Amino acid sequence: MKYGIITLTYDDPLYNFFDDIKRQYYQKNNILNVFVYNVTTPVDKIKNTSDVIYVSNLAGGSGIYTMFDKFIATLQSNQNWNDFDYIIRANSSTFLNLPLLEEYIKKLPQENCYAGPCTMPITPKDFISGTCIIFSKDVIKMLSKIKEKHENRRLEDDLIIFQYMKNFKVPLTNIPMYWYDKNIIPTKNEISDILKKYPLIRINNQKDRFKIDTTIWKLIEENVNE
Repeated sequence: MKYGIITLTYDDPLYNFFDDIKRQYYQKNNILNVFVYNVTTPVDKIKNTSDVIYVSNLAGGSGIYTMFDKFIATLQSNQNWNDFDYIIRANSSTFLNLPLLEEYIKKLPQENCYAGPCTMPITPKDFISGTCIIFSKDVIKMLSKIKEKHENRRLEDDLIIFQYMKNFKVPLTNIPMYWYDKNIIPTKNEISDILKKYPLIRINNQKDRFKIDTTIWKLIEENVNE
């Protein structure tokens, strides 16, 4: 079972802090990972030669409407995604707890796979949150053929993906995720407990975000490297 990770991000001090931790974590685990940036003016590169730079009329943080387009552009780039059984598309502020996540991936269907965190119980209206979505190889092939641009639709990318999955008749599979969004810094022991239970962790506090989120990421980094 082989998978690659595509992280949709933005050149910003907060996101760069998250991404630097993740780059080291993925490299340590020998996981191919690509960070995708969006800009309004062409540039050579942001961080590494493996990064993808997507040029659009819109540029900004993770909630911008061009996110779906830059994901599709990455699938259409020179990287041979056919070499992977699964592709994980994640946001910058989501931590992928690889040991636990890999156990979930091993149990996913090898075809027609659209998996990640959603509400429970699952209903026909449920969709996978854009914080992390896992696709099988055949679904990636279908997505990579999309030529339409979507940045003017003013619809979040996870909802656009959901619409395509309905059209492709791909069912969803839930994977549990823990949210740090209460503007509280957990203890190291609390972080350790969450890392033992959850394959996905979302860090997105709205109050004093730089201080709280970066502190939580550092605690995660310390725990996963012990």
